[in-house]
Amino acid sequence: MPLVAESVDGVTIVDALHHIHGWDSLFEEVFRVLRPGGVLAISDFDPTTLLGRALVAGEHLIGFESQFASVDELCDRLERAGFETFVVDDGFAYTVAGVVPKRENKSRSTRRE
Repeated sequence: MPLVAESVDGVTIVDALHHIHGWDSLFEEVFRVLRPGGVLAISDFDPTTLLGRALVAGEHLIGFESQFASVDELCDRLERAGFETFVVDDGFAYTVAGVVPKRENKSRSTRRE
């Protein structure tokens, strides 16, 4: 992204992550441009739920090359990019927040059970 490092407060991806390829590169770049304390909020659909499996099948049936991630899978990938993760909502439609740690605290995650 043509943005200065640590120049953005927040990024949202709503009902679109499954259409984006190269998530790891995306998350690394978003991490780079977010300020410490900045938030990446992602709302998408869980392919491990009954409705999620139907959505995956439907999107593939009409030719979309969608890639979906469960809440845990998404949290793992965000954490590998350096984010602290917080599950805001889970189920078929979920929301996960990835927060850039403040400089003094770089390795904490809180997942809702």
